[in-house]
Amino acid sequence: MIIYNSKQVIAVENNARASGITQDRLMENAGSAVAKVIGDRYDAEKLKVTVFCGKGNNGGDGFVVARKLLQSGAKVIVVLAEGEIKSECAKGMFDFLLPLGIRVVQGDDIATVESAVKASNLIVDAVYGIGFKCELKPKIRILFDLIKKYNVETVSIDVPSGVDCDTATADANAIKASLTVTFFQKKLCHVIYPAYKLCGETIVADIGTPNDAFVQSSVGMMSDDYYKRVMPKRSPDSHKGSFGTLGLVCGSYGMIGAALIAAESAIKSGVGLVQIAASRSMYPIMASRLVEPVYKIYDDSVTQSLCGDCAENIVEDFKKCNAMLIGCGCGRTADTFKLVKGVLEGTEKAVVIDADGLNVLADNDGNDGLDLIRSNTILTPHCAEMARLCKVDISQIKSDKLYYGSKLATEHGCIVVLKDASTLVFLPDGRVIAFTGGNDGMATAGSGDMLAGIIASFAAQGVDTYDAALLGVHIHSKCGLIAAKKLSKRSMTATDMVNCLSEVYRDFE
Repeated sequence: MIIYNSKQVIAVENNARASGITQDRLMENAGSAVAKVIGDRYDAEKLKVTVFCGKGNNGGDGFVVARKLLQSGAKVIVVLAEGEIKSECAKGMFDFLLPLGIRVVQGDDIATVESAVKASNLIVDAVYGIGFKCELKPKIRILFDLIKKYNVETVSIDVPSGVDCDTATADANAIKASLTVTFFQKKLCHVIYPAYKLCGETIVADIGTPNDAFVQSSVGMMSDDYYKRVMPKRSPDSHKGSFGTLGLVCGSYGMIGAALIAAESAIKSGVGLVQIAASRSMYPIMASRLVEPVYKIYDDSVTQSLCGDCAENIVEDFKKCNAMLIGCGCGRTADTFKLVKGVLEGTEKAVVIDADGLNVLADNDGNDGLDLIRSNTILTPHCAEMARLCKVDISQIKSDKLYYGSKLATEHGCIVVLKDASTLVFLPDGRVIAFTGGNDGMATAGSGDMLAGIIASFAAQGVDTYDAALLGVHIHSKCGLIAAKKLSKRSMTATDMVNCLSEVYRDFE
């Protein structure tokens, strides 16, 4: 499934018109499609609907919905949220309503609007579409507050009003829909937080667009068939060497759990062998908790973590590894930077960099920092780490994830897994894959270490770094859903999710 931005939507509309479909026909088809979805879900004759319409084409869609629902037996009131209609097409659709005797209320007649909303059992939101930017006007906020006040179920046309289609940001008073009916393809706001949570269920309605009117997009979502296809196959006559060796340079005194969660996640994701670089003070604790890995013991730093001067020895001892994972729980120290630098310069194998591995690269920007990143590197930052890597405030990352993620991936030729409520995977060729699975129970310590371990495990098994990153995010989110169902989102832990890996993988076998 591909995802559109506003420019691509406009391109499809232009292509449709060039093929002979008029703007009036597109509007009629769009409004009719929304009315059909509503009719299929509700008993129209029992509906009391207030349709909030804007002054543009989105409002025109709303006028069509109002007419169709009225003709199906619903009681309908139209609110002109912004007063005078500006779109010629929308004016035409409004004119079709008048002979039907529909009640029309001006948006600034607050008392009458409130009375209509209070008496309604459904709201149709047709105020703003894909062109909305910035903030809602005060008078519109007042109207939207009435909808929230009476908690009326709301269907939004195309996008919830107050949502920016392209950045997926939203005004604080934006509409929160239970259902959004959109056209052509899903838009960025339908799959990226915070707008995603305002859309409710999103349905793509067919409005008769010719196939040759559609355009390509660099943003998309993968189907379940894709994950089944790229999951590494296992042969009955295999041995542990058949499934690769993963090297871990993770953990420090006080943050050993990060290394153990990453290692156990990797092991339970099918890698043949995990080899861990451990300092002398870390080893007894690690080995008492996890017995499957092979431990390589090195000197402590002054902070009782791995000594940075051991980097050359680690690279030599781990040269048979098929992939490396570095950074989980390492600490934001000069020793960690030496280790990251040593691994990136000393091996040509795939390297996953997480947590403090990312932080020290950001701290040492330049020839000894981000320039060390190479094509088979997978970076797994959350938004705060991404902000450090990009030298911007975290608010800038959250307001335009696509720009910063694509910039980092394309400039350094690497894969970037930007972890957030909606995780985005950025590829060096400019493509972006969006994920909407998972839940807020996954916002817990160790969750990111688990993801890094899964991704690194697939890379060590010989899966292409692109597929490894996507598989990792998919499997991680599935574990989050299972753990939440079993234990609740409030109580689940990263270890609980790790223990769900076997259930997820069983579905692939």
